[in-house]
Amino acid sequence: MEKEIKSCFIIMPISDQDGYDKGHFNRVYEHLIKPACIKAGFKPIRADEEVKTNYIVVDIIRKILDSEMVLCDLSAKNPNVLYELGLRQAFNRKVVLNKNKKTNRIFDIQGLRTI
Repeated sequence: MEKEIKSCFIIMPISDQDGYDKGHFNRVYEHLIKPACIKAGFKPIRADEEVKTNYIVVDIIRKILDSEMVLCDLSAKNPNVLYELGLRQAFNRKVVLNKNKKTNRIFDIQGLRTI
């Protein structure tokens, strides 16, 4: 019997952000976040990797609520990221927060630890 791999939904900027090199967040995902998730025994899933033909917001909300773990990259203070983090926190589900040194702490969540 094969062991089921737990999922880790990745909440992070997907498109290019002001003040960052083109493709920065894709590189962060591919070279840092994805390998770390796999090493920790989770299958990383990012919203743009879904290949369904339904309404993307429904899939994102389902992943936010149903994934065993969520990793949230606060770098660049992206509003979509903060909205999705709020949904996860509203249901008191596990989440790991990370940000880069370039991004200042965010007032409303500054009391939560980030890596």
